[in-house]
Amino acid sequence: MKRLVKHLLTSLCVVAFFPAMAMAVESYKFERMFPVLQQPWYFISPSGLATDSKGFVYIVDMNGNNIQKFTSDGFFVTRWGKYGNKPDEFYQPTKIVIDDDDYLYVTDSLNHSVKKFNSDGKLIATWGVTEGTDPNHFSRPKGIAIDRKNKVIYVADSNNYRIKKLDTDGNLLGLWGTNGNGDGEFQDPRAVAVDSQGYVYVADGEKDGVSNHRIQKFDPNDNFKLKAKWGTKGSGEYEFIEPNGIFIDKNDNIYVADANNHRIKIFNTSGMLIATWGDVFDKIKYDYITSQNSSLFGLIQTFFVPQLEVFQPGLHVSQLTKDELTEFLLKDGKDGTFNKPLDIVADNNGNIYVADSVNQRIQKFTPQKELLSVWGSTSSKEGMFKNPVSMASDAQYIYVTDSKNHRIQRFTKDGRFAGQWGEQGSGDGTDGKIQFQFPTGIAVKDNLLYVADSFNHRIHKLIIKNNNILEHSAVWGNKDATKGTGDGKFQLPLGVTVDDAGNVYVTDLFNFRVQKFDPNGVYIRKWEASFFPPNLDFMGATGIAVDDAGNMYIANSMKDCVQKFDSAGNKIGKDWTEGLPGDKLKCLFGITVKNGFVYVADTGKSCIRQFTADGVFVQNIGKPGSSLGEFSAPVGITVDSERIYVADTGNNRIQVFRKGLDTDKKMKAIIVAGRRLDNSIWNETQMNANFAYRALMYQGFSKDS
Repeated sequence: MKRLVKHLLTSLCVVAFFPAMAMAVESYKFERMFPVLQQPWYFISPSGLATDSKGFVYIVDMNGNNIQKFTSDGFFVTRWGKYGNKPDEFYQPTKIVIDDDDYLYVTDSLNHSVKKFNSDGKLIATWGVTEGTDPNHFSRPKGIAIDRKNKVIYVADSNNYRIKKLDTDGNLLGLWGTNGNGDGEFQDPRAVAVDSQGYVYVADGEKDGVSNHRIQKFDPNDNFKLKAKWGTKGSGEYEFIEPNGIFIDKNDNIYVADANNHRIKIFNTSGMLIATWGDVFDKIKYDYITSQNSSLFGLIQTFFVPQLEVFQPGLHVSQLTKDELTEFLLKDGKDGTFNKPLDIVADNNGNIYVADSVNQRIQKFTPQKELLSVWGSTSSKEGMFKNPVSMASDAQYIYVTDSKNHRIQRFTKDGRFAGQWGEQGSGDGTDGKIQFQFPTGIAVKDNLLYVADSFNHRIHKLIIKNNNILEHSAVWGNKDATKGTGDGKFQLPLGVTVDDAGNVYVTDLFNFRVQKFDPNGVYIRKWEASFFPPNLDFMGATGIAVDDAGNMYIANSMKDCVQKFDSAGNKIGKDWTEGLPGDKLKCLFGITVKNGFVYVADTGKSCIRQFTADGVFVQNIGKPGSSLGEFSAPVGITVDSERIYVADTGNNRIQVFRKGLDTDKKMKAIIVAGRRLDNSIWNETQMNANFAYRALMYQGFSKDS
């Protein structure tokens, strides 16, 4: 293998360097990112899995709108697809299956079609183009399976409450099912599988208040007669909450991804339980935080979930109950456990792969369910992140709130790890421990660090000692981590900033206000929304920045705009609601002001917006995606004289952009990777060419250089 890699890198990746002059453009270009993963394991919400005859693993990223191909060891081979409704585009692809000739069949749910590809991603055919109820159309197809013996495809045509039987060319052979909770009826059929005898198994969920949460087994040779069924809604042995994936191994063991119970269950073909792994949500562990935040989850669901579903819409978070939303937000992502697993598959060696959707990763297990590897961008290791949310910078360092790891991490400005502080808990710091429950906003000035400890409803003031130790100084708000509505109290504080005088400003989200404090935490004043007289300007304030003149800039996520106020809280001008004409802002969080410009993280549109201080749009930086220079729901931002640092929250990384990179002399690189028609090592060719390409990208090259 080493010899093959050496040969490929030598003969196929011909790299030539030569200088090129570029036009002087005042723009920001990608410079670096951290951490750098072994492979580009960036997934937004993996929902479908399949393996082919050669052992390659294919991953459907539902909200990334793409298919990714990896070796069984996790080495990236290729990727195809993007958001859209063209033949080679996807709109929430859901599941995938592969036939014996290694053709791939993908349910493109919101394009209401099934697409057939070869193993390199070349589109072969599309079945269904527009939504419809007649037998030749689909409405939100989700699950898909293949009967290999008979070369038959089964598709869960979810919004038509039926299963369709097709040949491998897409010709209709039969269908069955109707809406309901009786035998042979469906509410939301999400997954299909076929055993060695040709029996068809369908996982059904819940819709419009009607709960099925069950598996039904049908005989396609007996007019699709029901042969068995099991499951009701719940967390018991024979209960499910949204079974979302089914895989049947060579021994006819049936693996079910019990999504909202966060576990995998294994049954025999009669529905008898064999084993369970994964765990349900440990509510006791979170008793304190849920008791303090129970009422707020309703507000989060009402005001913010519709906004945040731009990040993971296919997970249907708006349909979750308050308890289920609590699980979605809080459940830990330790290796070997799951948060809403959506699919499962095994390779020819019996190794098992699980699409762990909310944790944005694929986990690989032995046939004995021992963890082998994790492919993903989230981790609790030092220098890694689980949802980095906000950043602040001083002359030497960048400080990042690593929200789901409940800690602060510090890095040098070239991305080297330089320390971490904090753990999960609600202590007030009197014992010397620094504890957080989902820290978000952060600000630094004069060796003082201010952190919004959001679900503990307080602000921590920390002292930076000798450039390498954080010492707890004070807690503002209720020390017992309870929420409050009085002056100086908080209900989900998010954004923090400091002005030139050292005064601290906090966006107090569910008190619908901004509060101002002196450097010692003494309350000064507030600006708040009111209904009588009506003034909703501060309702939805998430991020905040203050310029040298004391003007405040608010990122408002409920109103999808930036608002500017003078130091007394008087509004200046109109709301900033769009970039270019018609390009509306969506779900804003981080905001900063530097060098006369305002930079805001447009989380919903996955880009950074730059404005003048008067609200004149300048440019967008970045676009949706997981490649270098692309974002998935960016939240935090900080800027120095030359660079923009972005907390690319959905991709669990920090990206750095440098101003004026393309005014310098640039180096050019050329990678050549070709194939002959009889090339039997094309997958290795792609893998190594992609490796060389990524290596150059990490050094600041782009696809245009």
